[in-house]
Amino acid sequence: MTLLTATGARALDDGAQPAFPNGISGTELHRIVSQAMQAQGLAGSPEIAAKRSFPPCNHVPEMRPANGNRSLLRLSCNAPRPWTRHLRNTAGSPRYVPGNDAKPQMDGPEVVKLARSLKRGAVITRADIELAPSGGSAGLGAFTDPSDVVGRKLTANVGEGRVLQARQLEQNWLITRNIPVEIGFQTNSVSVSMPGIALENGQLGQMIDVKNSSSGRVLKAIVAGPQKVQINAKTQ
Repeated sequence: MTLLTATGARALDDGAQPAFPNGISGTELHRIVSQAMQAQGLAGSPEIAAKRSFPPCNHVPEMRPANGNRSLLRLSCNAPRPWTRHLRNTAGSPRYVPGNDAKPQMDGPEVVKLARSLKRGAVITRADIELAPSGGSAGLGAFTDPSDVVGRKLTANVGEGRVLQARQLEQNWLITRNIPVEIGFQTNSVSVSMPGIALENGQLGQMIDVKNSSSGRVLKAIVAGPQKVQINAKTQ
């Protein structure tokens, strides 16, 4: 269900066609959203810092509850370049209604999620994804930069609002077999690295076999970046 639409917001400006070629300030967006919410009789107030700025937009951005949760508003713009942001609403989450399985939005670093459900084989476009809080459990296979997933193909069905993982996309090797890698090991008290050789191809977040160049020992390691792997003592 749409909470606020560009059409409804334009009515606040007496029919004038709005445009924000230089971006939208936090103060201006707070005014637009607050007035539109008031016009629709919605409780609460958007949490937007006055110093925060938003990208250019050729129209008043469209807003709706994120995943059906009125405590978090999804703000999106289609042109000149598509973008999506999330705003908190001080009204809080709605009361639980039996049969309503919507989950409250969690905090955490922003990661790439699907803005709509896609089937296996779909090629991801910028309009298909959004940046949203991870909930703190996204893991190494998640993406923080939309450009890392645009143009890649899904290898499985993925639902709206789900965090995109490297394993759900066509292979994008960060490490290939027989190339030198940096093997990292870190605990609360020590951090070390050592040279090694990859024994398998690997993409972000995948566990592969690597060989310690000094000892010759084969280790299980997680791909952490280009030519970088991280070992976990519990897997050795």
